[in-house]
Amino acid sequence: MSVTNDNVSERASDAGILSTNASENISSAKQIIDNVNQDIQQLNNELNDTSETISRLSTMCNDIDSAMSQIKSISEQTNLLA
Repeated sequence: MSVTNDNVSERASDAGILSTNASENISSAKQIIDNVNQDIQQLNNELNDTSETISRLSTMCNDIDSAMSQIKSISEQTNLLA
């Protein structure tokens, strides 16, 4: 009977160690997930900033294209007068 009690005690001790290890692993995993979430949020913010910059650049390109069209039109009119 003593062997069985020792066996049960040993198994209970092992279960406690495993439980502690699992808890530590869960805490580590939670920290990793939190870090990944922060990185994803930062990346999302940077992508939004990049999108806004590209949109402004597109507007500027359209303005330049319009100005170039006007310059070309004036140039053609000037050539007709020459």
